[in-house]
Amino acid sequence: MYAKCGLPDDVRAVFDGIVLKSPVSWTSMIYVYVRSVRKDDAAEVFRVAPVWSLYSWTALISVLLQSGKDINAMELYVEMNLERVEIVDPLVLSMLLSLCQYGTLGSCQAGS
Repeated sequence: MYAKCGLPDDVRAVFDGIVLKSPVSWTSMIYVYVRSVRKDDAAEVFRVAPVWSLYSWTALISVLLQSGKDINAMELYVEMNLERVEIVDPLVLSMLLSLCQYGTLGSCQAGS
């Protein structure tokens, strides 16, 4: 409800009150920050989350791409592979391909 109303601070207050947070709650908090254009907060929640889902990885890669941090997005993709996250989501793949289309040449070389 708070997220739909554009109240990320209220969502965070509810999130902080949850004793046993599930991967869904962590990912939801990341998406709230992404939608609120609070990229640093989204990255901070991702980094402190005890477990990541494909969707939380996707959200953070999206944040990095939107921020013009192509190299960081590619590095996160590499880390995602090292964590053995199965990349079956076409959204993730299309975002990474956008690195080569719109990103710097260095990003494309890192991804090859």
